[in-house]
Order: sequence, then C-alpha cells, then structure tokens
Amino acid sequence: MAKNDGYAVSHEDLTDAGISFHHVAEQFNYCQPPPPLHPFALSVVGEFCRHTHERIRAEVEQQLQYGQAEAKAIGEKFGKTAYSYVEPESANVKNLLDVAGMVGGRPQPDLHLPHDGRDTPTGGVDRSPVIPLGLLSGTLAFVEARIKHLAVKEFTANPAAKSQATLRALIGARNFSIAVGAAATLWGATVIPSDDNVGRTVDDWSRLAQALARIFGSDFDGTERALAEVGWSGAARDSADGRITEFVAAGIHLTQMSARVSRGLNDLMEAMDDLHGKVLDAALLMLAAIMAAGAAAAIWPTLRPVVEGMGSKLTMVIVSAASLVSLLYAVGVSKVALAGVDDPLRVGGHEVRGFRRS
Repeated sequence: MAKNDGYAVSHEDLTDAGISFHHVAEQFNYCQPPPPLHPFALSVVGEFCRHTHERIRAEVEQQLQYGQAEAKAIGEKFGKTAYSYVEPESANVKNLLDVAGMVGGRPQPDLHLPHDGRDTPTGGVDRSPVIPLGLLSGTLAFVEARIKHLAVKEFTANPAAKSQATLRALIGARNFSIAVGAAATLWGATVIPSDDNVGRTVDDWSRLAQALARIFGSDFDGTERALAEVGWSGAARDSADGRITEFVAAGIHLTQMSARVSRGLNDLMEAMDDLHGKVLDAALLMLAAIMAAGAAAAIWPTLRPVVEGMGSKLTMVIVSAASLVSLLYAVGVSKVALAGVDDPLRVGGHEVRGFRRS
C-alpha cells in the first residue's frame, strides 16, 4: 500500500490512480446467471448434458457471490477514503487494470457471443446434405465436424420444432405400418420440448459474459500477459496488489467460462438443429411413400408387405438417427461444446479456479 494510507486524498486524484471496489461490487448486481434449464429440456437422451450444464451453472452462480463479496472486502480493507478507492502500488498491477479496462477506459475487443448479431458471418450455417437418408452417419468425426464448423451467430435454431414434427410424421406413418410404432416410441426420447427455453439460456449466458466483461474486460490475451508479469504468491498475496491481481484473474476466468458456455451450448443446439432437420426431411419423404403405398394396399392387399418393408426402413433410419442424437450430446459434453469450459485459468505458473472466499 502507499504511504498515505488512512489519510484523506482528493477524489479526483484517486479516480486517476485507483479503482473503487465498492463500485465494482455494485456492478456484480447486473451479473445474473441463467435460470436452471427445465428437466428434460434437452430431451430424455439429453438429460446427462443438462446435468453437466446445471453443474457449471451452479458453480458460476456461486462464483458471482464470492466475487461480489471479495470486491466489498477489498474496498473495505484497502479503501483510502469514503469512496473506497484502492490505488495499486505496483506499476505492473496498474498496467493490469489498464489492460483489463478497469481503469482508463481502454477499448476492449468483441466477445463474439451467440446473441450478438454483429459477429454473424454472412455465409451462415452449412446446410449441405452430409447425412445419408438411408442409414445416417454415426461416426465421431462427423459429429465433431458438425459442431466445430458451425457458425456462431444469434440463436435461431429450432431443434424442438423439428424433432416434434418428426414425431408427428412417425405417428402418422404408424397408421399405415405397424413397424413404425417402435420408431415413434424411440424417437419420443429425443424430442426437445421447447426451443424458447434453450434459446433463452444461450442468450442469458451471453448477457452474463458481457456484463462480466464490462467489469473485467474482454482482452483475455492482453490481460493474461499482464497477469503473468505481476506474480501474486507468497507474502504479496495479502497485500492490496495481491488481492487485486487475484481478483482480476478470477474475474477473467469467470468471464471466459460464461462466454464458452454460451458458445458451446449454441453450437451444440445448432448441430442438433441441423441433424433434426435432416431426419425430418427423411421422415417426411418416407412418410409420403408409405402413405401412398398404404392407400394402394387398401385396394390391392398384395402390396401390404411393401408397406411394411418401407416401415421397417423408416424404423432403421430413426434408430440410427436416435443413436446419432445421443452421440451428438455425448461428444458435445465430453469433447467439443461444454468440455473444459470450467477448466482453471493457468497464468505464469499459477492456477486460478475462482474468487477468494472472503
């Protein structure tokens, strides 16, 4: 701390040199985690994915509480005036605050979040028919490619509407072919109840990341370089500079985590939307053929085996599609979308997992 601790200092000087942690604590009031996803919001087969999301959401909610408490603690412990401005002593810490935009108002880069339409590529999502209608591709490489190469954009996916439409098509086909009955039951486990619930959650994660970026900045590379130059272990950990450095590092970690969840969940739902769209196209095409053959079989009963054969093929498509839906969720959780979003931030030999529990 500076030598004039405890003495009155002009508000203007402190504004130039320090940061009000009481003001930072107040900004946390605008950082609200998304509400929980409803049970089976991602379908029956997507429940384990929802549980993963809820674990991360609960962790973020707790970190927001710790962050606000720590901001208040820093302001109370190291504040110099009624404004509770803290003036870093180290030039490296001052640089850290400047890079993060917490003092000085340095412009910050765009977070490129899903609900921010400004980063929408003009090309949009690749809708090329990469899934064979007969068997569907169930390979891990295909699933990873579908998620990794999707454009990040405003949430406009509607996998719920498409999965429900497929179910209605199967129920319609069931009236003509007994074989489709099992397919309709199986597909029911993949149906997403509501696009709105998932879409709001993606947007809520984006809004949280933006609110945190208004506190801690979004220049992650620059801030991490500035953090690496500081060092905050040992005796310095309990100094003002040490607490500030820890606080900024934890804030960057939480901002990155929120942004990753928003993008990851968005990418996963876009991939699911793409898959459900192709399954719906296949189901409608085969439903038309089954209905035509079924109508003909009512006149010529000898065509009944043809109808059941078509029903069996549609069932094979649905079984493969349902397996691919499950695989898509599994890969999305373990390898692509939600994997590692809550990994610790590693900077300069230090590992940051969250705010200090004041």
